Amino acid sequence: MHVALLLAFQPTLLGIAAIVSAVSGMIVSVVAARRASKEGKEKADEDCLQRLRQARAEAEAYAQELHQLKMHLPPEPPDQIGGEQ
Repeated sequence: MHVALLLAFQPTLLGIAAIVSAVSGMIVSVVAARRASKEGKEKADEDCLQRLRQARAEAEAYAQELHQLKMHLPPEPPDQIGGEQ
């Protein structure tokens, strides 16, 4: 009777292989998910930096254009206070 119980619960080579395969599959899945997350973050960071560079260049161009407009326009007369026009 005790021998029958030992044989019933004794792991087989195929059972051990299945367990090792399942554990390794989980480990590979976690590593792949982390790698994908890291690569996605790096790509998003690079896209963000590229958009920031473009926005800064555009802002600088508008600032130069505004400066040129201010320098070449005649000064505006001061606003009159008191309702006289």
